[in-house]
Amino acid sequence: MKTVDALISLKDGRKIYIKSDYAIYNQLTNDAQFMGNVSITESNDIVTSDNLDLIISKNLITAYNNVKYNGEKGFLIADKVDIDILENEAS
Repeated sequence: MKTVDALISLKDGRKIYIKSDYAIYNQLTNDAQFMGNVSITESNDIVTSDNLDLIISKNLITAYNNVKYNGEKGFLIADKVDIDILENEAS
C-alpha cells in the first residue's frame, strides 16, 4: 500500500495514529510493516522512524532506524523502540 494512514482504537478509548509512505498488511494476522517517513501519534506523544512493525498478536509496536520521540516525557533519539500497546509503555 502507498501513502498509508492507520488508526488503532483501543478499548480504553485511546487512539494511536500511524502514517507512512508504504505498508505491507497481513490479512491473516492483522500485522503490518510500515516503511518510509513513519510517524506514530498518541495524544501529545509523537514517534518518527524509517520503519515500524505492528504485531497485533503480541500487542507490540516496534519502531526502528532513525527513531525520534518527542512528547510529554521529553525528547529521545534511539535505534529501536518497542511499545506495548496495552500497557502504553516503551522500552
